[in-house]
Amino acid sequence: MRNRNIDTVRIRVLIMLIAVLGGLGFLGFLAFTMFTAHENERRVADLHYIKFPVIEELLRLKRDVSSVHESFSAALAFENYFILEDTYEAARNFSDRVGLINELEPSTEQFTAPIQNSFADYYESAKDVAKILIADPEKSSELAPQLAAINDKLSQVNAQLVSAIQVRKQEYQSILEQTSNDMKRANRIGGLLGGLLLVGLVLLAWAVSARVVYAINRSNQLKEVFLATMSHELRTPINGIAGAISLLEKTPLDDEQSKLVAACHTSEIAITTTVDDILQFSTMISGKFKLAAKPFLVNQAVRSVMDLFAVESQTKGLEMIFQSDVGDDLAVVSDEGKLSHALRHLMSNAVKFSQGSNVTVELKQISGHSTRFKILIHDTGPGISERHLKMVFEPFQQIDGSFSRRHQGVGIGLPICKYIAQAMDGDVRLINRREGGLTASFSFTVEALADTHGEAFGGSSRVESSQVSPQPKDKTGAQMVSAKMLIVEDNKVNQLVLKGYLKKMGITVDLAENGVEAVERVAKNHYDLIFMDCQMPVMDGFEATKQIRQQVAERYVLPIVAVTANAMEGDRERCLEAGMDDYIPKPVDAGVLTEVIEKYVRSGAASKFEA
Repeated sequence: MRNRNIDTVRIRVLIMLIAVLGGLGFLGFLAFTMFTAHENERRVADLHYIKFPVIEELLRLKRDVSSVHESFSAALAFENYFILEDTYEAARNFSDRVGLINELEPSTEQFTAPIQNSFADYYESAKDVAKILIADPEKSSELAPQLAAINDKLSQVNAQLVSAIQVRKQEYQSILEQTSNDMKRANRIGGLLGGLLLVGLVLLAWAVSARVVYAINRSNQLKEVFLATMSHELRTPINGIAGAISLLEKTPLDDEQSKLVAACHTSEIAITTTVDDILQFSTMISGKFKLAAKPFLVNQAVRSVMDLFAVESQTKGLEMIFQSDVGDDLAVVSDEGKLSHALRHLMSNAVKFSQGSNVTVELKQISGHSTRFKILIHDTGPGISERHLKMVFEPFQQIDGSFSRRHQGVGIGLPICKYIAQAMDGDVRLINRREGGLTASFSFTVEALADTHGEAFGGSSRVESSQVSPQPKDKTGAQMVSAKMLIVEDNKVNQLVLKGYLKKMGITVDLAENGVEAVERVAKNHYDLIFMDCQMPVMDGFEATKQIRQQVAERYVLPIVAVTANAMEGDRERCLEAGMDDYIPKPVDAGVLTEVIEKYVRSGAASKFEA
């Protein structure tokens, strides 16, 4: 415990260190980014409000000079003083624009002053000569030197403007490049800081996650080992109890004894369901839940679940009615075990809460969907308040959570039903009926069995209504002549029960308490079938199966069926991969046992077992 606390403290310290380093790195990067952004914002403002407007005004100055020159030319061409007056306005605009440039950026005065002086000199000279030529055009030859000098002054003004514009454009470009370089530098530094920080955080996170993953895996391993062990340890005695009760039912009993046996049978079903629920729930939350795909008859699957509650319903005076619009020969492919598990819960609740005279189960084929079905279970109980209808599908939620509640339960049955329904592409709902009672609606989707699809779905669609017998079915009363089987089981009670089942069928039985004994007996005897436990001392069932397969491979085909309390998800597949032909989980159902014997024992003396 002390080491675990130390590990927890270390993990917390590392997590806090990750948070501190991440925070400091983020603050440093944020400060650097803010400073760079502020500088760039200042430069952009300078470009937007000063540099660019100055360039624009310089370009306008160049256009003003051209306008003045064009006005002078037009005045001389048309010998018109009015056109000459237009140059006055252009000259004033030039002077105002120079003042605006100096106001935008005072440092520009160093080059705007010479430009303005050159323009004034040009303008005054051009104006004086224009007046003379307008008055006396014949003097143009005489004033040729002055005109040449005026053109030189105009060229000087334009040259000064072009030079000023070029300088300002270069400054503008330089600031843009500097801003861009700063942004790139900020990105590089930010990337470097972020990379270093990320590497540091990843290393620390890896160290933390490694510890956490190790702890989680260790916890999951312990949980799985615990659940597997608990499953095995619970199912083994439950199998003994269930088998002993089943065999006891075949003996002469008085009324009181029959009632006690029936009570034991009901309790056995309840505890088996609870164990199954715990295992199913653990596979759900661990993400290992998956559906098997095997063919089965839909009607038979529903009837089999109803059979489980025959005794309990008889005790309560309930009549269980089955109605179906599906043919008895309709075979589909899905997970019958998961479907039965969900229906077992829904029917258990219906029988448990019913206060009337019957429980009705309807099997319907949903219109337009040849592989989609709905099972409706109508009880005559008090129903559920509307505010509790959604709550009951949450794990460990019960309508009456007090210690004095009338009906016990773990609180995971309905959540498991919902999970199974959704896994089968369906849903489960609880609906209060106006006339009283509750209807549980369970919809699910299956695959059609290819070789019987036409017959199954093309036949007549008839509605079948029948009453389920209040007595549980007995499939162990038939006789099988000259069959010899080996039971490999280390538990004495389970040996007694399984041997009792087989003896009632007239089967000769040998016993082996471990895998070594089983291998030795197979070497000396010929068996029609072996029922193999998995967990045994000395040699387990998997190794025994491997050695027996090697031993009899050239002599004959020997069916080996696992009869085991290993009922976790994947245990069936493990048994089949080990070379076993089939799998029966404990507690053993007499009907399943009979079906397995019918399936694998091909003796000519074998007869069909009847209920």
